[in-house]
Amino acid sequence: MENFVQDTILILILTIVGSFYTEVPFAFIALSGVLLCVTGGRRLKEKCDLADTVIWLILAIAFSIASQNFLGYLVMWQGKILKREPLSIFFPSIIYMTVALLESREPFYRIILNVVILLVIAMLLYMVSRLIREYVTAKDKVAKAVSVTAVNEMYAKKLNQELIIKNYLADKNARLEERENISRNIHNIVGHSITAAIMTLDAADMLYDTAPDRAREKMNAANERIRTSLDSIRQAVRVLDGDNKYVSIEDFVSELTAVTDSFVMDTMIKVHTNFGNVGENVVIPHEHTEFLTGALQEFLSNGVRHGGADIFTVTLTADSRNLRLKVVDNGESDFSHNNQTERIEQGYGLKKIDSYVKRCGGSTTYNNDGGFSSEVTIKLLEEDVNG
Repeated sequence: MENFVQDTILILILTIVGSFYTEVPFAFIALSGVLLCVTGGRRLKEKCDLADTVIWLILAIAFSIASQNFLGYLVMWQGKILKREPLSIFFPSIIYMTVALLESREPFYRIILNVVILLVIAMLLYMVSRLIREYVTAKDKVAKAVSVTAVNEMYAKKLNQELIIKNYLADKNARLEERENISRNIHNIVGHSITAAIMTLDAADMLYDTAPDRAREKMNAANERIRTSLDSIRQAVRVLDGDNKYVSIEDFVSELTAVTDSFVMDTMIKVHTNFGNVGENVVIPHEHTEFLTGALQEFLSNGVRHGGADIFTVTLTADSRNLRLKVVDNGESDFSHNNQTERIEQGYGLKKIDSYVKRCGGSTTYNNDGGFSSEVTIKLLEEDVNG
């Protein structure tokens, strides 16, 4: 667009100057109008063919001769006939000198002087044109840079907003997971302790008239159970101590043994344990040990309440990759493969167990063939194994 404006201004100036020298001003002005239209048409085209260039050249030469002034030949410069723009500076001088020598109207020194003047003016026009183009280009670059900066700022704001949302969701999920852990701990630890205390008190009530000493022992045991439950509630609310991230396999086996011994003491039900198939120097995340301890209490309690079981077998296996706890009882239950999903959803304890195991990439298996069997497998990461 700027090239068309430059060409138009140059033709109009040459037309005004030439009108004072030409013998046919009206015809000259008409020729100027035609040249201006052809110039505009050439500028609108992306690429001019040979016919366009020839037509423009004929009109430009006719315009220059009709102007009767050597300045009229400057119109040759704005035509950009040559591909190399700097060489176009010499084109007006060459055309003028050729025509002037053929006409022989002016002295040779005058022709040379006019050639020098045309060359200087063409150089000035070239420099002004370059400055205008560079200014327009710089302006476009600045505008583009401003646009790019604005877009980048919008994109950065969007990313910042997305990051804020992600951080909020991550924090929210962490709080929900923490709440789930606390609720699971309260249910698994406190719930089973209180259940055991109630069963002990029921036993004490039945023994009160016939064996008051044994009844008193049962009541003391129930009291101790309730105190332990209170401590567990406080511990669950405080969550876990971050300094004890891992538990050795030996300490974990001791925890499971304490759970089974306590269950046997409270219920007088037989529990066979098999904790020998575990690897040496295996350490387990404290969260896993707490979960499996609660899961064992859940399985033992469910076996008595829902299946009427009186014999349990608890097996623990651990290696460098898996930690597996299996509880089998002799109870009778209508639990089956068909109603398994419904029973798990209805049972708060089993639902929590399944949720935790799936989150850890493990699996749960329930079987009711010849007694009820519950098996939990948790995948151990390399950093878990090595501590």
